[in-house]
Amino acid sequence: MLRLDISDIIYFYMFICVALLVFNILYIWSANGKKRIMERRRKKWKKEVEEAVACCKEEKEIPKKHQVRLERKLRNINQLIAFNQAIQPDLEEKDVQHYLDLNHDTFQTLAVVYAEKSAMEKAFFAYIISIYHPDKGREHDQLAETLLDFTDNSTIYCRENVLLALCAMGNAGAIERFFQLLNDNGLYHNPKLLADGLLTFEGDREKLAMQLFEKSKYYNETLQVAIVQFATRLSEAFCKVFLKALQDEMTPLEVKFTLIRYFQRFYYEEALPILLEYVKNDEEENGGLAIPSCAALARYPGDGTVEILKSALCSRNWYVRKNAALSIISLGVEEDVLTELRRSQDRYASEMLGYMMELKTQKEVKK
Repeated sequence: MLRLDISDIIYFYMFICVALLVFNILYIWSANGKKRIMERRRKKWKKEVEEAVACCKEEKEIPKKHQVRLERKLRNINQLIAFNQAIQPDLEEKDVQHYLDLNHDTFQTLAVVYAEKSAMEKAFFAYIISIYHPDKGREHDQLAETLLDFTDNSTIYCRENVLLALCAMGNAGAIERFFQLLNDNGLYHNPKLLADGLLTFEGDREKLAMQLFEKSKYYNETLQVAIVQFATRLSEAFCKVFLKALQDEMTPLEVKFTLIRYFQRFYYEEALPILLEYVKNDEEENGGLAIPSCAALARYPGDGTVEILKSALCSRNWYVRKNAALSIISLGVEEDVLTELRRSQDRYASEMLGYMMELKTQKEVKK
């Protein structure tokens, strides 16, 4: 049997410690070296961009030499990072934005180059466009078309940045094609992220929402939900078309949930009958639409609403009872209803209403 001398073990342990120490020293030296290189690049780009911006103010065009350097150097991701660090603090300045607008064709050329790179590099380039938005508002923009190509074999970060870039450029047609690509290629993207991204659109958001909703019947359920969520955060301009969609039997269940939440946010008298109907038909067949409908009825006061909510408190579904209790409390009639429920000896209904009233009292005390 092999036996190791204690001194050999100590020497081996010392060797490992020295090796780790050397590795850490080399790593820190390398990291600091890269940081110094990046800082030099940033300062160089800062100086060159300032000279180019000054030239643009006088001659109203980009110096050819500077344009050639941009197209050649910014193909490298590290140079692009340094360029971004140099220019980003001054993005709010009008002269800098004019400089970026004049560089639209340069960014188009670079976009073609980055379309062939890794998903992470494409994501960063799309992010650059989203904060620079060069020469926004073009109806037929080749840059937007190239960015759409970034969605092939892309990550969620890349798709998110492409959407933000298209919104920053104010290109409604490209955004519509972006949604079509997601649908045709079966690419999942979180509805909330899509809705949040659309809210950054530099243009008429209501018009964009209506344009997307008119096409939404050709999209999958996730994209339809995202469009309705986007509209929900805009205005009541969609009440009529959304009510028609809610009444359509072909509308997917999750989309109906989202449409009901729209009517919870925006009061629309003509939506009341269908909300009451969903609560009345609190059965498994309607997919649980009574749950959001009970919550939405908090926006629709009236004797008929209160009576329906009182009956919903006796539902077998816990969520229906909970939302009905919350709506009754919001309508300000909880004491009378609670007394009536206690007399009726419906323990589940009275306990739910009492529990929600207690939570409301606790929140008010904390405030």
